[in-house]
Amino acid sequence: MALSKIFTRKKAALALLRVYRLAPDCIDLVEWPQKLSSYMDSRDVGLLTSVMSLVVGFAKARPALFENLMEQVRVEAYIYYIIYTNPNHNPDTSLRLLLCCIGC
Repeated sequence: MALSKIFTRKKAALALLRVYRLAPDCIDLVEWPQKLSSYMDSRDVGLLTSVMSLVVGFAKARPALFENLMEQVRVEAYIYYIIYTNPNHNPDTSLRLLLCCIGC
């Protein structure tokens, strides 16, 4: 995906979250889980973080509607923690922790 598209989608997700926080009645949450699930597979950390923030913000209002996406947010946040916060991480250890996290 082009860098400008990623940047635009990241900013759009954050803008939508801000609009939702200001006027929650203006956004119908029923249509959003499927739309947001396609962005959860992004390889761009900035876009993924923005979409995860949006999912968490929406899930506070309707937890049952975003249950599947919240599980994906938990797993991806844990993967990010394993890989990016430990500069001396061992790939074998990271893989074992990842497999434990997703229940394999």
